[in-house]
Amino acid sequence: MLVTPKTNKKRKLLDSDVLIAGGKQEATEEDAIPVEYETCLQKLENDVRKHIRTEQQLKLHVEQTQLQLEEAYKESVRITQESEEKLMKMQEQVNRKEADLK
Repeated sequence: MLVTPKTNKKRKLLDSDVLIAGGKQEATEEDAIPVEYETCLQKLENDVRKHIRTEQQLKLHVEQTQLQLEEAYKESVRITQESEEKLMKMQEQVNRKEADLK
């Protein structure tokens, strides 16, 4: 839980109120409400941490996927260029053979 000086001060006041009120440390209904809020706040903070962790993991996954996509694109461009060069060479060979036949 995130304990700020303000929440810590409130806790100390509640603890001292319990001690002054009856000399006992029994939790009253008034004390139970802040404890419930604190428990709820702890759960919410944990949820936020989980969401942040998930968001970071997703960002890493997106970055990795983008890198893979860029590499695949570069590879496809390279393969396309090689194929075009081979096609041009083959076309030249065909043209030469046609010229030889005439």
